Amino acid sequence: MHGAQVYETSADEIQRRAFRSALHTFGGVNDALFFLFFVAFTAGLFCYGIALLLNSGTDQRIGYLFLLWGILNLPGLIDAILGNESLGTSFDWVGRYFQSIARLLIGLWLWNASNRCRAT
Repeated sequence: MHGAQVYETSADEIQRRAFRSALHTFGGVNDALFFLFFVAFTAGLFCYGIALLLNSGTDQRIGYLFLLWGILNLPGLIDAILGNESLGTSFDWVGRYFQSIARLLIGLWLWNASNRCRAT
């Protein structure tokens, strides 16, 4: 039996409490791991952005895109640190629209960069 099935069908109250406790704990672990991912991702955006600014052409424009994305992540990061959603609610459009367009542009840039590498 899987853990969820044991929890649902268990007549043993001690076992049910242990599962309930594990389920509540996992929510906090999940939040902490996502926060670490969010911090590392935002730091990576800034690092790649700064590194690509040293280049020219499309590479430099992608560097600006990374920096803009990093800046747009800051309100959500500040909200995560403060434990509220006061700043991030006005930046919901970033996840819905900006990220999709940015990922498309970065994918095209990577495709073009791989073609350049194959040509050399």
